[in-house]
Amino acid sequence: METSYYGQLLWVIIVLIAIIAAIVLLIRWLGRKNQHFFQKKAMRIVGGVGLGPSKSIQIVEIGSKLYILGVGEDINVIDTLADPEEISQLMKQFELEGRETASLLSTIEKLKTRLNRNRAKSEEVDEADFKQLFEQKLQGMPDRKEQMEDWLQEDTRDRSRDS
Repeated sequence: METSYYGQLLWVIIVLIAIIAAIVLLIRWLGRKNQHFFQKKAMRIVGGVGLGPSKSIQIVEIGSKLYILGVGEDINVIDTLADPEEISQLMKQFELEGRETASLLSTIEKLKTRLNRNRAKSEEVDEADFKQLFEQKLQGMPDRKEQMEDWLQEDTRDRSRDS
């Protein structure tokens, strides 16, 4: 049973597409699994503030309590929050800060795109100026050629007089 070269090539392409699709589906499935795994952790870092080089304050949630930790050369427990009202208020505050940070990041991205557009426009203007200058120089080239020929003729005349 002989199959043609093109039939084998088509079969290889189909198998390759199937393998790539399986890999993509596996990656998505693992991503969802990891998301659920990290959400169900007993301990997570809620937030933190850098105070200097290698020094920060971190808020860690363990079970139903929040621990405020000083992190530097060593780790010290500054305070423990167990009151549900206090914890919910603090969590709401972190969520608001997260949203503000997200909106700040989107604003920064908008500014970047605006600056890139302006930069592209200025480069277009520079290219237009360059093109105009280049055309002027090209138009002046025949005149330079005539000048060079005149200089060469004068130079040959001067040499013929000297000899």
